[in-house]
Amino acid sequence: MLPIKLNNSTKILHFILDTGANGMAIRKSLGDSLNLEITHTNNVSVVGGGMQVPVSRGNTVCFSDSFSLQNQNIALFEGLGTRMDGIIGLNLAKEYILNLDFDKQILSLFSFGEYAFDKDGETLDITLPSGIVMVPATLNIVGKKEVSGSFVFDTGAHYHAIGFEAFVRKNRLLLSGFKSENQGTTQSLGIVTPVFNGKCYSFRFGKNIKLQNIPITLQASSGRKIADDEPDGSIGIDLLGQFNITIDLLRKLIHLSPNSKMQKE
Repeated sequence: MLPIKLNNSTKILHFILDTGANGMAIRKSLGDSLNLEITHTNNVSVVGGGMQVPVSRGNTVCFSDSFSLQNQNIALFEGLGTRMDGIIGLNLAKEYILNLDFDKQILSLFSFGEYAFDKDGETLDITLPSGIVMVPATLNIVGKKEVSGSFVFDTGAHYHAIGFEAFVRKNRLLLSGFKSENQGTTQSLGIVTPVFNGKCYSFRFGKNIKLQNIPITLQASSGRKIADDEPDGSIGIDLLGQFNITIDLLRKLIHLSPNSKMQKE
């Protein structure tokens, strides 16, 4: 969670750093109270569907007295929830190398260049379709068969990992022997999708990162039309938060180093 100020306002806002989003968003009622000028609308894709949203252009996002981002577009959503004022997507990562140290609770920014990753941990190749960070991952539900897919690298999502509807149906994951511990829904910017929650035998990404018996969420079939470019799933902060993370979009690399939370798990 990052404290920021918008434009000339003195009000401190709390935005989540969300690598699963390619832009910024604010709760609409809050944006209205700050007199953000709506300049146009955009069609935005979210987990479970899409929507037209109003957008404010040309905003200044202040992180401190000496550091800010200029001319930022901010979408206005009413469905952001109450635990945050808004989200910061890949805006920062498009301008700087990001280092998230969860042990020290510090976000550091570095100019693009030959940044040297920590010797510990593992470096992952990423892709950026539609401006979203994607990593290859392999899922094994009950220890019998591995299935591979492309997963969103999503620090803004409050779960370990989720398999999206088309991926779940294609690989028959709900019929693989998966034992659901409970049913529920996921919500992404107001779009609600039914899901089953349980544990998976293993979840692997990179060459050497393999986590076992972790919580997994599987989307149920909803009958909605699935976009051709929809990801297979998403890796959320409950899993990613066990690593200190460096993101270098210019070189299309992410480096993960196990942190103190990983050692406690």
